[in-house]
Amino acid sequence: MEITSKFNTFCLAQHKLEPNQKKKGKIHRKQKGANRGDGHLEELSQKTSQWKLKEAIKNINNKKQPGPDKIFPEFIKNFGTKAINTLLLIHNKYWTSKMNLPADWTKAMFILILKSGKPTEEMESYWPIALTSILAKIFERIILTRLKWFLESQNSLVEEQAGFRNNMST
Repeated sequence: MEITSKFNTFCLAQHKLEPNQKKKGKIHRKQKGANRGDGHLEELSQKTSQWKLKEAIKNINNKKQPGPDKIFPEFIKNFGTKAINTLLLIHNKYWTSKMNLPADWTKAMFILILKSGKPTEEMESYWPIALTSILAKIFERIILTRLKWFLESQNSLVEEQAGFRNNMST
């Protein structure tokens, strides 16, 4: 699959491996004894399970505002089985094909929030906030979880990389 090939190429470049070090679907580091791969690339490109989709939906904050599609998190959290299965089918279709995402999922609405005590006539007085599709955020969460799992399972992150990692920040 194309995404697997691209990710494999990326991993090889990151670990400064020579192309001939890649054998039988496994990636080997130059450091002795550290085998890489073990079928994880294949798992990375597999379809998402219903359980993982439900977990991603459950973890979306109810206070999030909708993006251009005007779909609120509470609406998605109350999906029945048929709607969940349809959403899963859509997600897996986009994940396993070369199709572009729906236009509403790639757009954002921008709003400006005035910083307290700042003059309204200066642009620096505002925080720009981008509101994106909740459905896109759910799919992003699934992909992020998958990529984090992959990087952790491959020991691809150095110990000093603590930001945005579970049990690693101070």
